[in-house]
Amino acid sequence: MPYITTETVKAKRQAIKKALPAFKFSITIDNYSSIRCTIKSGPIAMLDEGVNEETVNGYYIEDHYAEKPEVLDVLLTIQSILSDGNYIESTDGDYGNIPKYYTSLNIGSWDKGYEIIK
Repeated sequence: MPYITTETVKAKRQAIKKALPAFKFSITIDNYSSIRCTIKSGPIAMLDEGVNEETVNGYYIEDHYAEKPEVLDVLLTIQSILSDGNYIESTDGDYGNIPKYYTSLNIGSWDKGYEIIK
């Protein structure tokens, strides 16, 4: 069963903030089985005009953000840190591979969109 400790989340939070100090994040545990990272603000435009928030599909980051190299670099950095140490814990015949924990990456949130800080 996927599970992530508060110590692991704390370490990943520190690593992300160290790697991208110009950005602000919300990095939390979700149901003790996943880590959720929301990019709140930063120095570059991460979203298209008129879009306030977006859920990032970790499997297609390179495909979806290929035309935005700055955004791609930020998202790949975060995804790399979130995924570090997250190996397949077991395989279940009904559900396929089960990771050690799940990851979720968002740009902005439903109640407060992404903000560009100059």
